[in-house]
Amino acid sequence: MVYKNIFTNIGNHYNPITGIFTAPVRGVCYFRFTLCGIGTNWMGALLYKNDKSVLYVDEIDSNGHKKFASNAAVLHLEEGDVVYLKSSERAYDDLNNRTTFIGFLLFPIAFLVPLVYLLCHLGEAKYTPSEDGSSDSLQCGIGSDLRDLRDMVVLQRAELSHTMAELQDTKTKVEGLKTENSVMESRLMSSERQLEAMKTENAAMVSRVTSTESEIEKLQRENAERPKVAFSTSLGKTGHHGPFNTATTVIYKNIFTNTGDHYNNATGSFTAPVRGVYHFSFTMGDFLQSTVMGLSLFKNEQQIIHSGEWGDHMQFRYASNAVILQLEVGDVVFMQLPANYRIYDDSNHRNTFTGILLFPI
Repeated sequence: MVYKNIFTNIGNHYNPITGIFTAPVRGVCYFRFTLCGIGTNWMGALLYKNDKSVLYVDEIDSNGHKKFASNAAVLHLEEGDVVYLKSSERAYDDLNNRTTFIGFLLFPIAFLVPLVYLLCHLGEAKYTPSEDGSSDSLQCGIGSDLRDLRDMVVLQRAELSHTMAELQDTKTKVEGLKTENSVMESRLMSSERQLEAMKTENAAMVSRVTSTESEIEKLQRENAERPKVAFSTSLGKTGHHGPFNTATTVIYKNIFTNTGDHYNNATGSFTAPVRGVYHFSFTMGDFLQSTVMGLSLFKNEQQIIHSGEWGDHMQFRYASNAVILQLEVGDVVFMQLPANYRIYDDSNHRNTFTGILLFPI
């Protein structure tokens, strides 16, 4: 289905030649469509994401009256994903813009990089060689017997030979300790290099964290400074409203939400506080007994969209529609009940009117 008439196309990501919306970024998007049918034929449409059907809506009225059907979805899209509608049956539209298709980006989704903090401690390894042996003190006495002196010299030679062997063994152990110390020094130098590399990586991570925190603070400031505008209302009465001889502005008395107080429940008008892009939707209901229900949404003095239904099938019916508009400061948006039309409401809040500032410009 190719929607030729464009109310708003911020970013030009909807193509009115092909009827296809292409996601410019990875994120979460909202889509809604409303169909109008006339006659005894089926009307219906399917919402597609790429080549996959996401949801469907249809309706038939054997009495040949106008009928409406709506549906909506929130989709997670990757950059380059496409969303479009295919008509499974016949749909109807006219200058009242009864059949509509809208979509907007709720918020983008960025890839998050996990950060890992590493805390290292490198201690010193010490090796203390053990001391071995004791020095013998050689005491020589001068005897009168030369043979005793010779025996003593032989004994000293044997002891000296043993001492030399012990000294050689000690030297060998010292060389082994030197080799071990050299290996430990090499390991220590390698650990120091690894520690320096880790310090460099941690410094880079800290820099990235600091940059991310700055971006978050900037976004928080922008969000805090961004104007908050939203309202949601219902008719706030029990019984029929209309029909009247002339078209009248519908005043929705019951307020669910009115952030910023820009909807006036005395006049039924919403006044734009800032230049920006806004989303509006409305729903109506009535018990049809050879009667017609319908509403038109106006921007200033211009009718933008209309929805309604006529019938004598003695059944309660609903109709709804939505649109995205770019408004200037002071523009007004309101709902109008055409002459000889009527709607019905009660404590179930069947007739509603809502508006949201999507983003300022």
